[in-house]
Amino acid sequence: MCSVGAALLCAGCVVANPDWLPLEESTTRSETDATSLETSATGNVGSTGTSSTGGGSLSATASGSSVDPSDSTTLTPEDLESPDPECLGPSFPVVVTPPDLMFVVDKSYSMFELTWDGEEGEETRWAGVWSGLEELMINLEFEALTGLVLSPQLKPQPNTWGVCTVDMNAPEVELTSNPYMPVMAAIPPKKPDVVLEYAAAGNPLAPAIARAREHLTIQPAVNWSQFIIVITDGAPNCSPADMEQDPHVGLTTADDDVVNIVQIARVEDDIFTVVIGVDIVPELPELLPDWEPSSDPIPLLTEIAEAGGLTGPDDIGFRNAEDYDELKQALTAVERFADCLFPVPEGLLDALGVDSFDDVMLDVAGGEYLRVDDCVEEDGFVIIDGFKHDFIGLCNAACDDGFQEPDAVTAVACEP
Repeated sequence: MCSVGAALLCAGCVVANPDWLPLEESTTRSETDATSLETSATGNVGSTGTSSTGGGSLSATASGSSVDPSDSTTLTPEDLESPDPECLGPSFPVVVTPPDLMFVVDKSYSMFELTWDGEEGEETRWAGVWSGLEELMINLEFEALTGLVLSPQLKPQPNTWGVCTVDMNAPEVELTSNPYMPVMAAIPPKKPDVVLEYAAAGNPLAPAIARAREHLTIQPAVNWSQFIIVITDGAPNCSPADMEQDPHVGLTTADDDVVNIVQIARVEDDIFTVVIGVDIVPELPELLPDWEPSSDPIPLLTEIAEAGGLTGPDDIGFRNAEDYDELKQALTAVERFADCLFPVPEGLLDALGVDSFDDVMLDVAGGEYLRVDDCVEEDGFVIIDGFKHDFIGLCNAACDDGFQEPDAVTAVACEP
């Protein structure tokens, strides 16, 4: 079982259990070819280290209010005790700015109908999602800018294609540094008296993710990380191609257009998408409601996760929470995003006087880390290709250190 304080999204484990991995073929941006891929770093962005922070929720300061560059510590050669005596060159403070987090939450009927091992024993999946979001939104107050899109909208129209409606004019919650009150007011109650008032057969993730992406892209002068976090208990449906059919027939077809939408967000907008599954089984369940896609959801959700640029620690490619405790771990560790994956400062290599990140050491709260090729088991950092800018991913112990002291990251030049 993972310990909440030690990873990016799989609140990490004391054993080497990779968390969220940049794809082996990391996306390289192309305005003309959104599917072009170029090999980049491989390994987990986050920590599987042995942080002493125990289970339970974290109120991270890492994704906190904006950092003043003047407050950052610039190390001089005399200050360094480098593992490599040649890493004594110029230094440059790395300012980690809080990220944008847009949550896309599936509230299809199965969330309210199917049960699992929840916070209070056997309860609905939705009850677990509600509890997990409540705690996370408290912890994200002033720690990040957070928003919400529901899939489908709050009160859909049953027995019509209205079950697939997403409000394309505005998200349910626009990005805010105070997400608790607006998010909890926007989602259905934990245990609604009338389920059909909120639940619907549709899970229109494609337009919901498109809406989240649109809201992220209108933010001015973004020089920080942006994420879409998808929470779902099954495959998306509501494909426009099926809407000529009766809803009860058309809803049984999975909508694979989601993959393209997520990939465009990654390769054109530098937006990472993370998929968190809610008790999704590898095979088609016998009790699959007859209005849901009649196919195994695992392959499609894996494609979505891979298109988003970060995959989960499991063979299926995304983080699949099989009970409330695992969901809570995944949600709580979202707080670590800002500390472990952030843009490379503009002009960093020139300021250090080096040509490559192979000649850079990162001092993270006193821990000294070099670039690694594969950080599944190594401590260090990787570089992930981007369109507007590349990203630094802190791995394992480096992420642990960054989470504890996010304002203490300094890049130091090493001799070639």
